[in-house]
Amino acid sequence: MRFLLLTSLLLGLSFAGRAQRRVEKQLPLTSGQALRLKLELADSIVVKTWDRPEAQVIALVSINDGQDDDAYALNTETTPDTVAFVADIPDLDSLARPLPDKTSHKVMYSRRNGQAWGVTVDIRYEVFLPKGVPLALETINGSLVIPPTGAPLRVHSISGKVDLFVPRNQGTDVTAKTVMGVLYTDFPFEPVREDGLYRIAGQENALTINGGGIPLTLETVTGDVLIHQY
Repeated sequence: MRFLLLTSLLLGLSFAGRAQRRVEKQLPLTSGQALRLKLELADSIVVKTWDRPEAQVIALVSINDGQDDDAYALNTETTPDTVAFVADIPDLDSLARPLPDKTSHKVMYSRRNGQAWGVTVDIRYEVFLPKGVPLALETINGSLVIPPTGAPLRVHSISGKVDLFVPRNQGTDVTAKTVMGVLYTDFPFEPVREDGLYRIAGQENALTINGGGIPLTLETVTGDVLIHQY
């Protein structure tokens, strides 16, 4: 229920009254292939599982309030071991323009002769993959919601919050690292000690569920990590 609520909130509070472009791509997945996602500039990334033998990425894109949406590209690559989706905005510098000081979703912020300049980027993703497919996901600032996938997972984020849902009866080894954020979980958990004291933030913590099993690795610099029982 919490997963569905978070998904609805992240997808629903996105583009009211804002111009946008929808980009949708899919690639077939064969047995033994992993999925790699590099979606650097993102407001939210919601991962979902389905029963199709393919991966799909849907991006809702707004750059400079719709004026530069065509600058966004979602590139794909397939190797024998991996299917990859890589987002890109080539020549991002050239899209800078004067901005109101209170504009949200801005990147490359600077001031020129007292005027704020930058690029406003609002990109929201839905990702679909079959259960049992290993996933590696990299982003800079996207908030992540990830359901149980039944496969190894590796997530790296700079400032995004990570919401991970883990089956309470699944054997899992979770490694969670946040430098300036906080780790939250409703699983029984004893944090690593430092000089005899418990410390949650600013270090790596390990959580073994039901004797361990599927490896899940979560890393964020300033974001929080939330590990929910599912």
